[in-house]
Amino acid sequence: MFMSVFWYYRPEHTETDKLPRCISCEVFASKHRDVIPVNCIEDKCYVLTLNEYCRYRAELKRLEDHCPPRPPLVQAVDSPADLKPNRLPNTGVDPESVFLCRKVYDVKLKRVLKNPQIHSSP
Repeated sequence: MFMSVFWYYRPEHTETDKLPRCISCEVFASKHRDVIPVNCIEDKCYVLTLNEYCRYRAELKRLEDHCPPRPPLVQAVDSPADLKPNRLPNTGVDPESVFLCRKVYDVKLKRVLKNPQIHSSP
């Protein structure tokens, strides 16, 4: 059995002259796609946007400070299509497997894109 995956790059694994300032858990998204055997997958990790990462870290801090958990926010939605799944990892997940992604690495041009245009198909 095989799986199609997109690659993420750690800053030190890029071939760029101008490396932006990064934090230790940061990775860059790419359009580099690969098909790999499922048995090559070692573990699950979480790649979060900046907002998601900040919410995750805030929740970890709340736990460390022994604060009560935040009550869930309930939003009115017009249809099930308006629901966005909660992509935040459980606070019991090893923080070493949680990454921040806010930039894209262009493998062909060998450069990091600050604000890439992401086009989703309808």
